[in-house]
Amino acid sequence: MKREQKFIPYIIMLGSFFLRLYYVSVISVYKNQHDGGMPGGFGHLGYISYFVDNTSFPDFDVSKVDQFWHPPLHYLLTGKFLVFIWSIFPRQNGNYEIAQILPLVYVTVSIIFIYKSLTVVFKDKWQQNLALLFVAFQPSLIIRSATINNDALSTLLSVAFINYLIRFIYSERTGYIIEMMILFALGMWTKKNALLLVIPVGIVLLDMLFKDKKKTLFGSVVAFWAMSPLSFGWYIFLKIRWGIPFNFVWNLSSPDAAAGYIENASVIKRLLDFSISHFKFQYVFVGNNVEAIDINPFTVLIKSSANELWTWTYYNDGIKKLSYVLLLARIIITAILVVAVILFTIDTKQNFRVRAVVVSFMFFNFLSFYLFAFQNPYICSMNYRYIEAVIICETVLFGYLAGRNKLFKYGLTLFTCGFALTSALKIIIYGIQIV
Repeated sequence: MKREQKFIPYIIMLGSFFLRLYYVSVISVYKNQHDGGMPGGFGHLGYISYFVDNTSFPDFDVSKVDQFWHPPLHYLLTGKFLVFIWSIFPRQNGNYEIAQILPLVYVTVSIIFIYKSLTVVFKDKWQQNLALLFVAFQPSLIIRSATINNDALSTLLSVAFINYLIRFIYSERTGYIIEMMILFALGMWTKKNALLLVIPVGIVLLDMLFKDKKKTLFGSVVAFWAMSPLSFGWYIFLKIRWGIPFNFVWNLSSPDAAAGYIENASVIKRLLDFSISHFKFQYVFVGNNVEAIDINPFTVLIKSSANELWTWTYYNDGIKKLSYVLLLARIIITAILVVAVILFTIDTKQNFRVRAVVVSFMFFNFLSFYLFAFQNPYICSMNYRYIEAVIICETVLFGYLAGRNKLFKYGLTLFTCGFALTSALKIIIYGIQIV
């Protein structure tokens, strides 16, 4: 391998990092947030500011205040991080923009973990670098770098877990079990969808049972069971203290309580409505505009992965056109991934356990997404950020398809370069507009 080729992954990761850093530096902590709230009040900022001022869990019924029912790890870390920074730079006291440093770090480390997984699954450098380019410039990960809710940390912990699971598959090193166990516990203290991580690891452990790896299996099961009281500690605390159920979601228990209530839309209509009218707008519209209403979970998933919500304000036609290009690109990526997952599933030349991890993690994330979307009929309950951890599976599938033949290899390379360039241009131009 040529010496300069060794630097390609570092160039990709460094370039995407500076793009995310640029976005974080120009976007306000009060703009383009999900239920951001205000310091000292409600929402994610309110939760963070609680831990700026307090050293204990909330001593009030958290089901009564927006976002406070979430597991506290992200908010605790962010609150104490702000206290630490403000102690070093007293003139920055009260500047909550600094909180964006942490999601920037979380996303950056997530991409590093994904790349480490790629180097294990693929030996071909082209596949590794192409898949890395694909994930490094994902619009959702750029946007997530500046959102101060718990999504970025949740994605990091899940991606790290899958990375160590893949490494465990190839080495069966028991140390990876301990690392996964810790990541699972931390994930459950960040966001409850970390529970889905037990499915791929369970499949791998069952396969080990059939392959007569009983010693490793027994130790793994014991380790996970030993950590379960800690992993579910927050939810046990909520149930005992205030009777809050595990599946509680604030503000989604009554019609019209949250933005984008999908009134009178049947399950069948929401499942099968693939009208082109959904793509009249390049971003997800959460409101009452009947021309822009988004009711299909699948189309909302695609749109939110490309351009997020209506909270983005587009200042000129150039940004709007780039947003439409990104939307078209994510539609094409979706089609590519459908083909890739089918081929990957039936390709017996690929490691069975890796196939099982990738396919099962994607499937159950999508299943959970759809169940949540129909149990809570709001547009705001359908967003790519809820299943963003599957980005590691998407990346593996992208790399896999690039290794099938030269047509896929060069076609996907051309497409991915264009996709990354468009994603970068949109953020750069958007930043210039708002500064």
